[in-house]
Amino acid sequence: MFGFGRRRCPGMHLIEQSLWIVMASMVATLDISKARDAAGCEVEPEVQFDNPVFRTPRPFRCDIRPRSEQALRLVRQAADAAA
Repeated sequence: MFGFGRRRCPGMHLIEQSLWIVMASMVATLDISKARDAAGCEVEPEVQFDNPVFRTPRPFRCDIRPRSEQALRLVRQAADAAA
């Protein structure tokens, strides 16, 4: 994805570290769980991949909620700072 040898992307380490920070922040501030149907039962996601080379999964439904009001404020502050 980032190339190799002399043609390697010079920003590779920056992107990987930035992605790590985003993922760690999401795990720390959000509860991520399976989606629920109208009856309140969990819906098992159907895992399907579109691209056999990069193994890109198809979109699926999930439930993402802030862990607390403080976590919600942190997410909003980060979004406002990025804008």
